[in-house]
Amino acid sequence: MKGYFLALGFILLQWGLSAIADTSSETEVEINARKNVNLWEGDIKLLPGQRAQIERTSDFGGPQNLVLNHSHILWPNGVVPYILDSSASDHPATVKAINEAIEEFHNKTCITLVPRTNEANYVRFIKGRGCWSYVGRIHGSQNVSIGEGCEHKGIVLHEIFHVLGRFHEHSRPDRDNANYRGSLDFDNMMWANGGYSALGSYTRSKLANVMFSRELAKRLEGTGVSTYSLHPGVINTELARHIVAGWKIIFAPLLYTLMWFLTKTPKQGAQTTLHCAVSDEAEGITGKYWSNCAVKKPNKLALIDEDCTKLWEYSTEQVKL
Repeated sequence: MKGYFLALGFILLQWGLSAIADTSSETEVEINARKNVNLWEGDIKLLPGQRAQIERTSDFGGPQNLVLNHSHILWPNGVVPYILDSSASDHPATVKAINEAIEEFHNKTCITLVPRTNEANYVRFIKGRGCWSYVGRIHGSQNVSIGEGCEHKGIVLHEIFHVLGRFHEHSRPDRDNANYRGSLDFDNMMWANGGYSALGSYTRSKLANVMFSRELAKRLEGTGVSTYSLHPGVINTELARHIVAGWKIIFAPLLYTLMWFLTKTPKQGAQTTLHCAVSDEAEGITGKYWSNCAVKKPNKLALIDEDCTKLWEYSTEQVKL
């Protein structure tokens, strides 16, 4: 039964090409932000207690797998019964987008969405406020909202992915933040003894960011000033525009398509920074590490107080303060 979920990762390459021409100029997360719909990672509704469960599935507080694989939340045999609520069926654009997305699933996967007869567990497409879904089968009737501005095949595909148990690409552990791969060698901080690599230097710097924020929080204790370190997400920017050259240019259209489909927009990437800066929820929570607008557990090396202090002292020596 799990086999059809493994296929989803492969068909994503195909859907990146088809969905890009179909989706609106706004993503589902941007539409929800404009409508002040505050959900997990922008468009995921969680059941009571589910958020804590998700945060326990890995050392750093994110989904351990890109797709949930617990049998009780999967759809048996890959069959998903559904109905159209009157709030959706009365709007031709919404019906068209839903039907096109279902047809895409039928043409390219072994997932089957069928009109409900008397099944106890089923999806109800509604025209609610914003674009959102639950993750996996939650038992009974579960809503999928295709609200105003969400009536596009690509957005409906995205929400159905959640119905099947799929989180966002940037929720993968290996995409969450380089600080988890980083390590410090106080005897070779500047790589004078060899061993330099671009990736090693990058991940070390990200770990140091988290450690610096924790140490700074201690030194500012009692001042009313809070410090935050965070991961904005994997963001699709023009940072690598000059990297693609030579034979790589042949694959540039595919690479850029995948980047568009699998990463955050700059606006989405700014949300955690803004959350820490202006949210009442974040006020006074100092020295913590944040991702997707929530406190997460960082690399365990960042939690060693003695090393945070040692890094601070080393840094002040290097800049002669």
